[in-house]
Amino acid sequence: MLKEFYDYLVSQGFSEYTKSGRKSTVYSYYNRIELVCKNENITLAELTKDIHFIVSKYDYGGEYEAIGMRSSKTCINALKAFEDFINQK
Repeated sequence: MLKEFYDYLVSQGFSEYTKSGRKSTVYSYYNRIELVCKNENITLAELTKDIHFIVSKYDYGGEYEAIGMRSSKTCINALKAFEDFINQK
């Protein structure tokens, strides 16, 4: 499913690489989804099932807001993109 998410991000216009050739948004979001699963001690299937609840934990006012807001909000943005991906399936 993560490969499908990766492909979805590319299809939505997210960058795979910067102009200098470094990995970009797609890789960051992919990795943040894995990080959240590890942090929550859940599988990708469980994340998929509970995505709305998990998003609220990493968003403003949530238990893990500090993690969600790190690195220009990469984690919460990745979760919201994953939620959009799930909702479109």
